[in-house]
Amino acid sequence: MSESLVKKLSLNFFILGIFLLGLLVVPFTPDFVGLSKVYIALFLATIIMFLYGLQVVVSRKIEWVRSPLTWPLVIFGLVVALSTFLTASYPVEGLLGMGGIYLGFVVVALMGGSLLPKRSRYDQVLWSLMILGAVLTLSSLTSFFGFGPEVALNYLFKLDLPTKSLAFNLAGSTLVALQIVLLGLVAAVIELKRGLMKKESRTSAFSVMFLAVLILGLSLYVWALLPGKETSFVSQPVMAGWSVALDVMRVPKSALLGVGPEGYINAYQRFKPLWMNGQPQWAVAYIQSTIPLFTVLTNFGILGVVTWLLLLVKGVKLALKPKSGNRELAWLVGFGFVLMFFFPLNAVVLMLIGLLIAVFTASQRSASNTLMLEPLIVFSKDQRFLSKKNWPKIAVGGGVMVLAGVLFYLLTQSYLAFYFIYQSQKAVAANDGVKAYRSVVKAIKLNPYLDVFRRQLALLDVTLASTLANKADLTDNDQQQIAQLLQEAANEAKAASVLDPLDWRNWQVLAQVYQSMIGVAKDADQWAVQAYIQAIRNNPLNPDLRIALGGIFFAQKDFVQAANVFQQAVNVKPDLPNGYYNLANALKEAGQLEQAKQAYEALLKLLKPETEDYIKASKELKEVEAQLERAKAQSNQAQVGQPSGGLEQNEATDSATILNQELNQATSRQNKL
Repeated sequence: MSESLVKKLSLNFFILGIFLLGLLVVPFTPDFVGLSKVYIALFLATIIMFLYGLQVVVSRKIEWVRSPLTWPLVIFGLVVALSTFLTASYPVEGLLGMGGIYLGFVVVALMGGSLLPKRSRYDQVLWSLMILGAVLTLSSLTSFFGFGPEVALNYLFKLDLPTKSLAFNLAGSTLVALQIVLLGLVAAVIELKRGLMKKESRTSAFSVMFLAVLILGLSLYVWALLPGKETSFVSQPVMAGWSVALDVMRVPKSALLGVGPEGYINAYQRFKPLWMNGQPQWAVAYIQSTIPLFTVLTNFGILGVVTWLLLLVKGVKLALKPKSGNRELAWLVGFGFVLMFFFPLNAVVLMLIGLLIAVFTASQRSASNTLMLEPLIVFSKDQRFLSKKNWPKIAVGGGVMVLAGVLFYLLTQSYLAFYFIYQSQKAVAANDGVKAYRSVVKAIKLNPYLDVFRRQLALLDVTLASTLANKADLTDNDQQQIAQLLQEAANEAKAASVLDPLDWRNWQVLAQVYQSMIGVAKDADQWAVQAYIQAIRNNPLNPDLRIALGGIFFAQKDFVQAANVFQQAVNVKPDLPNGYYNLANALKEAGQLEQAKQAYEALLKLLKPETEDYIKASKELKEVEAQLERAKAQSNQAQVGQPSGGLEQNEATDSATILNQELNQATSRQNKL
């Protein structure tokens, strides 16, 4: 194999990668559209790494083509790598998510620039972007009228994707498709300018045709993202993202390197401002901020945001004043960096920009900016002799190929794990518990480092144990299986909390497992309480966690403590009917009838009069009022100042626990922002 053949193969693979990123979806995993894009991007970076190693082996030389973006890319990649590996004990989740995407983006941009052949024009890349944007536009139009790609996917793979809608998009989302169309528009303008300057009527005509289709796509996607539409963009309030980033910066451990590439969702749940609970999207768990700058600051800290801004500034400057290389490609790269600054970051657009950077770097290849590296030459006194030896270069190229092969194998294993999770979900839907269990176990064997797999197995164990326990005649073998399933559920939930101790969902599942063991295992109720407390520490403004914890106290007939916890749920979410209902019931059982009446009255204000919940709450309120009347009558007869069976207010107050203190701390922290 010759060097020129490797370079030609690489260019064709780049073009293929553009279409795979934008159009390919593989419906064999949960959330298959988003997951497909992530794994396509990761596999793409791995294959480019392999091709670079192959070129080194074939050519017997290590070339490194520099550009104004080279050092900013290297520094940003180092910061991402440090944040990924130092902010988590188990960085697998980060490497299989945005951490891997950022590193893949850097690998593609750096290695691709030295891998591709030098050409004065890369028309194929520009036309590929134009065609991709046009195909996405036509795909969305057909989806809108009911005969788009989702119809074929539903038929072939028994899916239930929405039809006559823009909800499904091959690019991953309407917002991602909009960015691809914008890149295609810039490419079309460049090609039109070229055609007019060179008086190529055919090129100009095709460019105008693509411009018309892409403008149609731009209009369609902007319309689809408008408020009130089915596919409208649900954005995190800007000040919420700023508040979370500030709180992360206040923690010395995360100020420099952030919370890691997949840590935003945990940081948001832990630090979100109290006023967000009054917003319509209060329950949304955001995986990034609306403003990319805040996302990078939260995920990668001060070092990350400085290097990211340096990269963006260099990219935009490159477009405004290109010193060498292809000016039109520089414009396209600069526009890509503008998209990175204004739009939420995603795998597809990041990797497309990485490909464009590589193409631009290759286009400006010259003797002055191409480094020829000689491995081990610094250790030799006879440098001329060692420079003629090929084995060090072959060793380097072979090492890169081996590394790429190992990464490819690990990625394949990880993807198969998600495939088995998908099979498990299908088995659950078909009520095949045995197949569901075996599939999750296979997934964990393939990738034991993802907490989401452990959570799923723990919940499945509890479900299977509950199904067995509901049998009419339990045998000794059934009881033994129930005990084993519950023990495995506890072990898996604990494993999830070890893999990611900052994810409140892991502690919530652990608490639910312990709840299912109450009455079976000694002190299971106390373990459940402690697990809920840890979940609340990680997500202090979640009212549902407090309602679940209060339910444990209520079941123990500790009504005063239950009322305290339900009151906290009401405090963090004052318009949640479920919180007031549980509070009213706990106060009633605790004998605090006047407070129970007030809670019922607050509940009724939140319910619609025609609903069954309103009717039920009204009846219970009347019962409480009747009890109050009887208590007052008895009090008058006995000439006692306090209602019979009542509790003093300070008694309830004195029973405050660690949860009360944490709520006060969370509330005071938000009030300072």
